[in-house]
Amino acid sequence: MDGGQIMDIRRNLYRLSAAAVTQLTDALNTLKNDGRYDGYIHLHHEAMMRPSLMPGEAGTGRNSAHMGPAFGPWHRRYLRDLELDLQTVVPGITLPYWDWATDAATPNPTAAPLWSTPYFGGDGAGPNDVVPNGPFTGWTALLMQSGGSMTLVPRSFPGLVRQLARAGIATLPRGLDVTSCLQESPYDSAPWSEAAMPSFRNRLEGWLFRAGDQTGPRMHNRVHVWVGGDMQFGTSPNDPVFFLHHANVDRLWAKWQASAGAAAYAPISGGPPGHNLNDAMFDLGAPGTTPASVLDHYRMGYMYDSEGVGFEADACGPTPMLTVARGQMVQIMACYTNTGTTAWTKGTATQVNLGQFTPAPFFAPWATGWLSNSDYATTTTALVAPGQMGYFVFAVTPPASTAPGQYTLEGELILAGTRRPLLAPTFSQQITVQ
Repeated sequence: MDGGQIMDIRRNLYRLSAAAVTQLTDALNTLKNDGRYDGYIHLHHEAMMRPSLMPGEAGTGRNSAHMGPAFGPWHRRYLRDLELDLQTVVPGITLPYWDWATDAATPNPTAAPLWSTPYFGGDGAGPNDVVPNGPFTGWTALLMQSGGSMTLVPRSFPGLVRQLARAGIATLPRGLDVTSCLQESPYDSAPWSEAAMPSFRNRLEGWLFRAGDQTGPRMHNRVHVWVGGDMQFGTSPNDPVFFLHHANVDRLWAKWQASAGAAAYAPISGGPPGHNLNDAMFDLGAPGTTPASVLDHYRMGYMYDSEGVGFEADACGPTPMLTVARGQMVQIMACYTNTGTTAWTKGTATQVNLGQFTPAPFFAPWATGWLSNSDYATTTTALVAPGQMGYFVFAVTPPASTAPGQYTLEGELILAGTRRPLLAPTFSQQITVQ
């Protein structure tokens, strides 16, 4: 039995070890071989093909997942579903993000590590611009039948098609474009489309033009065209780099949500079908998913390695297995080193607790002297400065009715002032009940 919310941490692709990159590409190949990956290609294509129009509306290409407010929520749920599928292959694996603005600042972004053989393979070559190297050379892309059909058919030749910086756009979005985008507000605005109305979603997706912006497609849209080939169509998930790109887009939305200028999701109602706050979004694997249900990515169980600035920690070491009789109290101690830049001060907003980000009801009867039904303990000392170790001591008592066996109590470091997790390893305590 497991308990507590495991917080998955999505990391910058270039911070992964070579072994972790191989683990990711192998897991993607497993999903491709068993057919699950192709399901994501179908979903995205179907979302692109399904118009989402208000009564009497014309002049917009809005669909289930693009050119409208649900752009952020739809892709957030879509990415998380693939990530959870990957975890059935490799437990604990997460989607990394490709920070394309960093590559844009290099002399030649097409020579970035992402496009090397050990990563995702390089630029296309030959008459069909087929990627000649890397882990996905044997993949068969799915293409739309002529005439705009929902039906997809295998391409006549294997491999992915790419045209890095050769499909009409020679540069990636820059750091200054990202900074400017993050200053936009509100989240979205009428007419809730690709029209030139100021909003963060419209700017992030790449439709809104501001003075000083790059000409042509911008932000999210620009990356699709810069990669070119398979990334330019509704079947763009044919190229797995799609998911690294959209993880970065989602990361920027999460960063905007945490900013002082962030506004609430809009529209609440009266907008396009599938795009209002409590509408069920279309063409997702999980029916009934609403924008409201995915606004808090922490509660979806993941965060980004760029979110913990100031509040980070490393586990001091593994916790030993504990054995306890039913009805017997046992004390547990966890140790974390404050690797951030801000002190953890008990009794203030910077107090750090160890607990369950999403409470696990199963373990509630075990609570013995916890801070609350979800938080186990705070630090034993009043102050844990950067570089110092903090200790968390609490107790559990398995009820007499507990079945004998092995249990896993899990948790996260949580900042008391915001109820947000720190960038830190998940706490995991194995308990054998006799």
